[in-house]
Amino acid sequence: EAFSVTGNRLKVADATALKLPVSLHETPRSVTLIDRTRIQEQNFVRLEDTFRYVPGVFSRSQDGDSYHFLSRGFDMGPDQTLIDGFTGLLAGGTFSPSLFSVEKVVYLRGPAGLQYGAATAPGGVINLITKKPTPNAFTQIDARGATYAGHGVDFGDNNSFEISVDSGGPLTPTGNVLYRTSAQIQNLASYKDGIDDQNRGFLAALTWKFGQDDRFELTPTFLWQRQPFGAGR
Repeated sequence: EAFSVTGNRLKVADATALKLPVSLHETPRSVTLIDRTRIQEQNFVRLEDTFRYVPGVFSRSQDGDSYHFLSRGFDMGPDQTLIDGFTGLLAGGTFSPSLFSVEKVVYLRGPAGLQYGAATAPGGVINLITKKPTPNAFTQIDARGATYAGHGVDFGDNNSFEISVDSGGPLTPTGNVLYRTSAQIQNLASYKDGIDDQNRGFLAALTWKFGQDDRFELTPTFLWQRQPFGAGR
């Protein structure tokens, strides 16, 4: 008269990017996923910083700071860098985007990228998954510094620094309303003298769960980024 089914839940990569809600191991595609932990551990600042750790993906810029990238020999434009599965972050062309608001970077390489419409190329797509509200409350403050040595630059010259704040958790006792905020102040120097990119960013997101057993979710997100680049970039 009754039965139950038990099992382990699959670790889903990202159904939005892959359109295949299965684990990475079972995905019949060439996929690379870089999560937030690795972004922090390896100090990835921009999307371009991750390219050298992804097979078949390369930067097309001499300075390594362009929205263009090469994937499996194809020259990929701004439409192939998605944000939460949608084109728009690099519309019109810009520099490589900051990763301060990104939870995961999903690389889908090969002709499977053609499933994103006429604007795509067989090289693949990159999907930037933004930070989302979390059921567990947390606040993290991160401060980093860097310098250059080499290329005629002495150690201690051309200093960079970054201060970021990331916070999230429930807003109501029932946990049906969650929030996530993230902000960044970053002055990024280069090995070239006189360059100080004053990057700024802010992210705010709310998740509202409603309906029977909270079966529906609505998550409006606001993202603002400013990335000025000095002369000589």
